[in-house]
Amino acid sequence: TEKVLTEVIPRDKCVYLSAESNEVLSELEDGCHYIIGGLVDRNRFKGISRKRAAELGVRTARLPLQEHVDMSAGCVMTTLHVVKILLCFMSTGSWEQACQFAVPQRKRRREEEEKSSDEDASESAAPNAKQQRAD
Repeated sequence: TEKVLTEVIPRDKCVYLSAESNEVLSELEDGCHYIIGGLVDRNRFKGISRKRAAELGVRTARLPLQEHVDMSAGCVMTTLHVVKILLCFMSTGSWEQACQFAVPQRKRRREEEEKSSDEDASESAAPNAKQQRAD
């Protein structure tokens, strides 16, 4: 017979991982079960992980990706990458190392983009500085 997750595991021992959560995962708690959603939230099924967690009455959390990696796209990751991040964090105790190890390059902002936006910012600031000196 099929059972609902919360019939097997107490609600307070479940954390549904969702890129849309407002809570940032800072530690992995002993005895806690982390649920990795298998659907992509960003398009057709937007918000489904958070909705499912609410239906189950379990809390949600997101991985601290934005805090440790300069992301070029959204923070939705494949199940494999989430597992890699969690395993690396478990072995190192460092979210920084885990994110640097497991977040694929295609999800990161390229250095050229950073330089370009830095140059654009300094170029747009430079005319204002010259104009202020002339005044």
